[in-house]
Amino acid sequence: MNPVRHVQNVPWVPGKATYLDNDGIKSAIMKYGALWVGYYHENSCYKASKASYYFPYFFTDGLRHSNHAVAVVGWDDNYSKDNFAITPKGNGAYIVRNNWGTSWGGAGYFYVSYYDETFAWGTLYSFSNAESVDNYDTIYQYDELGMVSSLGYGSASAWGANVFTAVDANQIAAVGFYALVPTTAYTIYVYTGCTSGDPRSGSLQHSQSGSSETAGYVTIPLSKPVSVTTGQKFSIVLQLTTSGYNWPLAFEYAVAGYSSGATAS
Repeated sequence: MNPVRHVQNVPWVPGKATYLDNDGIKSAIMKYGALWVGYYHENSCYKASKASYYFPYFFTDGLRHSNHAVAVVGWDDNYSKDNFAITPKGNGAYIVRNNWGTSWGGAGYFYVSYYDETFAWGTLYSFSNAESVDNYDTIYQYDELGMVSSLGYGSASAWGANVFTAVDANQIAAVGFYALVPTTAYTIYVYTGCTSGDPRSGSLQHSQSGSSETAGYVTIPLSKPVSVTTGQKFSIVLQLTTSGYNWPLAFEYAVAGYSSGATAS
């Protein structure tokens, strides 16, 4: 499948801590637009005549599980609790866009009670401001699955690096990474002519420092793109400081059911 957009930045929006802790989510919708959110869908909790949903149950393991993803696009603080198949504790609902077509719900939309036990408790994600596919023509990466966990070395600062081999003569124009807390401080170093296993052995071509506005996946355009030649090894070295969080480096590992070749133990 050919890509239709490039997503360079994916801000993370913290989930709520209580049923009515919705100000952060509302602000994010106003700022970014629709937000990706996971929840647990059970057909018996859906009321078709009102296109409303409320899941009131707790799982035996104490976790809030999800089995479906949708886009929350708005809210109605006064949406009546009497509109649900099972009556929640109070009024209020999110306005949500499903991906099951316009024949489902209210032309594809439905309401989810603020009191739902799985909706919007975990991190929500924004994929706004997707760019044209002609902004960059190559991506160098080893972690196609994306972030699975993070690690650190007992402090808020840590270093990481990757060594790549250039597939053609081009310019390294941007660097993408995960900022695990808002205002993550970063310094990017780009080396050319380095050797495998020693990312700082080559010639330093560019360094650049800054701070991310939000937590999430970020792409930082380089103020001075670095030229590479076909077959040349180059490295991206990254220093991150995540104030108050001692696991600054995101990393990927195989997950059964998601990663090619991974099996359950």
